[in-house]
Amino acid sequence: MAYEKQAIMDWKKIVIALVFSIISYFCLFHKLEKEPIRVWDESLFALRATYMMENGQYMSNFNLMNEELADHKNTKMPLMTMVQALSFKVFGLGELQLRLPIIVLIFLCIVYFIRYTHHHFKEASLGLITALMLITCAGFNNDHMARFGDHDVIFGCFLFLSLLSFFAYDQAKNRRDIFLFGVFMTLALLTKSILAFQFIPGIIAYLLITKKLSVYLRDKWVYIVAGFCLTVFGATFAYLDYSFPGFIERTWNYELGGRYSKTIEGHQGNFFYFLHDWASKYFVPWFYFSVLGVVYLFKADVNEQRKQFLQLMLCALLSAYVIFGFSQTKTFWYGAPMYFPLAVITAFGVFELIRLIAKQTRVTRLFGYGILAICLIIPTSYVIQKNILSSNAGKEEQYRFFIEDLKNKQPSLKAFSLVDNNFGTSAYFYTHMYNKQEEYNIKFHRGNSYEEGELVMACLNKVMDPLFNQYETEVLEHFNMCKLIKIKAKKSQ
Repeated sequence: MAYEKQAIMDWKKIVIALVFSIISYFCLFHKLEKEPIRVWDESLFALRATYMMENGQYMSNFNLMNEELADHKNTKMPLMTMVQALSFKVFGLGELQLRLPIIVLIFLCIVYFIRYTHHHFKEASLGLITALMLITCAGFNNDHMARFGDHDVIFGCFLFLSLLSFFAYDQAKNRRDIFLFGVFMTLALLTKSILAFQFIPGIIAYLLITKKLSVYLRDKWVYIVAGFCLTVFGATFAYLDYSFPGFIERTWNYELGGRYSKTIEGHQGNFFYFLHDWASKYFVPWFYFSVLGVVYLFKADVNEQRKQFLQLMLCALLSAYVIFGFSQTKTFWYGAPMYFPLAVITAFGVFELIRLIAKQTRVTRLFGYGILAICLIIPTSYVIQKNILSSNAGKEEQYRFFIEDLKNKQPSLKAFSLVDNNFGTSAYFYTHMYNKQEEYNIKFHRGNSYEEGELVMACLNKVMDPLFNQYETEVLEHFNMCKLIKIKAKKSQ
């Protein structure tokens, strides 16, 4: 009898693992290369990694790639660029090669948390629920987030892992855990600079609530680990400033203090910006269960270890939220690290709800589990459908599609000018990729001056309007809003 019961449990675990793997694949990995490289941050990361792969150096200014590119100085830390450069070196240039290393690390972080909850709370289902919430919510899979080559979500992973390591040390005082805390904090610092400190006020608040602050103030290993983190970060920062004079000042003015004290590039919002996003679209429907996780803290029979873990997560979430809530510049991807503690808090609430439903009558159980199943199916289907079908690529991101279309229609046509008078980083990445890997001869160009007989690929009205006004032309091919145009002669004025 015991053997049969164990066999059933083993089969349940296999089925759950299989279902989780399938959902993870379609939400995170499927058609990861479908969307073109985004024109702003993702294409900037792509060019940084390309330059590092080809030259073995950190890129100080994007016009080093091509003099036609804008004078845009680099202010990012180099860690994840090194990872993406290595991927380019091994596998070549492309969307998948840029994104896959990031998504693999994110997935490993999520799987690790499932193991973590099994080890610390004897409930792997807590980690599983958290993982499902993360990978199926719209915000986590949005532009700039998990399925793209940006660094915000992997940065959130490093911060989350540092929280997990801190809590493990807090509970067992195993020296390995405080070292791991230092390692993950250092990785976060080398990814997004001092933004890595956003959970620290929350950790201090947790220590005050649990009356442990004095213990940590006397703990020599706290100072050793803090010294290690700050030394590595400070040395890296100083090296970049030495190698590229003004790096620290530019980083502060543009990335840190500048974005906090004033609105940059029109990204603005009030204190409730992130709450509104989570409640209206990016963490629906799970956001509405988060209150259950907070209520769980006040139950009289709550296990003390779980209570303290939730207190730490809530303090970390509130710490980051308050910091970014008062920032004058706001974008939804600034909230990437907050998804992790938010999902944990919500998962604890849903876990308690499941336990409550299990005690009800059969009809009530079926109804309750049905509602929860719908809550999982709706966001999952939305994310999977988006990954498979839709694309929200803008005009500046259509070049890859058009080049591939031309490749099928006219495979011998490999020489033309690609003109982009906006920021141009996505356009240039594809210019460089096709020239480097497929022996094209594409000339990247900005401006409105052309030669007779020149073939011009353009997707922007601000390129095509003056072109058609100033030159006699022939449209040879078109794709969506893009055109391949032959310059025949300059119009007489």
